Amino acid sequence: MNVKVALHLGRVSNLPTIWTNCLVGALLSNNFIFDYRIFFLLLSMSLLYVSGMFLNDAFDYLVDIKEYPHRPIPSGQVPHTTVFAWGILLMLFGLLCFFLSLFTEETGLRGLNGVISTLALCMLIVFYDWKHKENPFGPFLMGACRGGVYLTAGLVYVSAPSNELILAALMGFLWIVGITFLAKQETQRRTQLWPVLFLIAPSLVYGITKILVGTGLMLFLLLIVIGYAVFYFKKGGYGVAISTLIAAISLLDGLLLAFGGFEWAALLALCMTPFTLVLQRLIPAT
Repeated sequence: MNVKVALHLGRVSNLPTIWTNCLVGALLSNNFIFDYRIFFLLLSMSLLYVSGMFLNDAFDYLVDIKEYPHRPIPSGQVPHTTVFAWGILLMLFGLLCFFLSLFTEETGLRGLNGVISTLALCMLIVFYDWKHKENPFGPFLMGACRGGVYLTAGLVYVSAPSNELILAALMGFLWIVGITFLAKQETQRRTQLWPVLFLIAPSLVYGITKILVGTGLMLFLLLIVIGYAVFYFKKGGYGVAISTLIAAISLLDGLLLAFGGFEWAALLALCMTPFTLVLQRLIPAT
């Protein structure tokens, strides 16, 4: 398997959204300290994400032969057994990196809740990849995987998540549920817009309860992105709509960070959205 195929399989253009998820989890834990842990955390969650993408294609290859024959496995660029093996290997490396983020010479491995959280996240990823086709709860499983990234990142720094962190994970969960329900319509060639309610929910929650100085721009941009995606979705531009909404995860993270009082981090997260869109031009997001 060459590098180009691996990058395509891993949807690595979306990785900046994982990094901002980790940033939200770490900062909203309310116990963040800038040290080696953040680097192992970013690497760990990145590896788990890419692993999940590999396993998704490996499990779906029979369906993709009919629906997406251009993808790497159906087009014969790589055997599905190779992709499956790499998916498992990447997940093991991701777990190793996460355990390293919890290890110190003085106390050894600490943070039992973090260990439980990352193991649960791995099981969710595998179960989703295995059973998401024709599963009515598939979008909720996908949302739980992304919400688990927020929680797992926070549990590197604390033994129990803060209320702010739980709310952030819920917002990420809702956003991914909305995207996934919309994405499922591509093969069905439908344009039902009710999943947009999941996308609007985070904006409504924060917009109604926490309109603060300095965060209005984030909220406005998020709503603009939703409107832009809906416009293309209604015209049949499924790929543009879904890719844009995936990139906007970092914009949502910027909103969460701004409301949490981390303006510098919110600006960094905001920059990750156009960066992701640029990467998506080089490597497809879906």
